[in-house]
Amino acid sequence: MLIFIGTIMDTHTVWEALRYDDTYLDDAISFNFPIPFQLNEREALNYLKSHLPEDERQWISYANNKWIIDIDFFKTKYNDTINALLNQPEKSRNEPRGENTIYSDLYLDTKLTLDIISGVHFVEPEVTERNQRGETQTTVKFILTYEKLTEMRSKKIFLSHKSANKTIVKEFSETLKIIGYDTWLDDDVLNAGEKLHRGILNGFKNSCAAIFFITPDFVDEKYLATEIDYAITEANEKGDKFKIITLLLKNDKGIGKVPDLLKQFVYKSPKSDLEAIREIVKALPLKPELIG
Repeated sequence: MLIFIGTIMDTHTVWEALRYDDTYLDDAISFNFPIPFQLNEREALNYLKSHLPEDERQWISYANNKWIIDIDFFKTKYNDTINALLNQPEKSRNEPRGENTIYSDLYLDTKLTLDIISGVHFVEPEVTERNQRGETQTTVKFILTYEKLTEMRSKKIFLSHKSANKTIVKEFSETLKIIGYDTWLDDDVLNAGEKLHRGILNGFKNSCAAIFFITPDFVDEKYLATEIDYAITEANEKGDKFKIITLLLKNDKGIGKVPDLLKQFVYKSPKSDLEAIREIVKALPLKPELIG
């Protein structure tokens, strides 16, 4: 288990990192924020919301009654330390520590890898209390287990479409969710103020497939070409674990035309929405019966 302990010091956070092994704990990555007072759950969460330094708000945020953790952004700040935790032998507690830096403490077995530790996740925080040196310390913990990290990567499907087709794509999204998949739609995932390209890129990185809904409204504009490029990159990197699915759909203007960049992949022209769902499920790398 990888544990990152962030002690908030006014406008910045001092980080400590360690690997901890306990037979009764799941293999996971945990972001822990000690609170300097003994507070109940509601008070502790409100304290964290109001005192979280600006630097940390770039990767952990609270919006629409949900806590969101962008591990990819966290990795850009502390990638070397995470890599050290995963791959380096034990380091001494006596090593000098720089200001505001993370250091490695223990080396114990973990199934986590840099590739698995990724993505943007909704996390339900845990508020715990622990007696330390005669005082009760409250801590807010955000825990992502190995199972959740791998499950989210394998179940998520990126849905690429034109805004004009959003209504029908949302219907496909709801059907896929009923089956057990998780879908990526810009309206549902992107937060106000988040950079569009970064949000879309994270969506692809967290997905096992990209579905392109091609209608006459689907024009190969710049951002759509970018989405195709992202999908091809993921397919090259993940191999059989990522699929590109192209559906040619009809509307009152006729039938869509496959963009040149997608012609190298198999595409289907379903005669009905039901047939389209069948084609999607057949092509996905994770079958419904394997979804937990």
